[in-house]
Amino acid sequence: MIAFSSDIDWAPEPVIEDIISIFEQYTIPCTLFATHSSPVVMGCNRKLFEIGIHPNFNGLLEGKGGSVDAILDDLLNQFPEAKGVRSHSLTQNSRILQKFSERGL
Repeated sequence: MIAFSSDIDWAPEPVIEDIISIFEQYTIPCTLFATHSSPVVMGCNRKLFEIGIHPNFNGLLEGKGGSVDAILDDLLNQFPEAKGVRSHSLTQNSRILQKFSERGL
């Protein structure tokens, strides 16, 4: 099995639209890991695209405030159907993984 995924990492809408159109052209399923609200992602064909979240916890590691809960809740408010998650910079630990689990990720 081969699985395709793409992080949208704050990309401009035309770039996201371009990658989606390539997968649509060949009818290839793909998981899109979202970092932010995107009308293109919100409007994509959910039979072809699964939406996951791509939280960035780097600010927490740099002492810039916030919380894991706030970051996750913000993304899940935008993408409530998300089941997949992939953190920026491979940031995870048992506490963060527990937070994912609590939210059904």
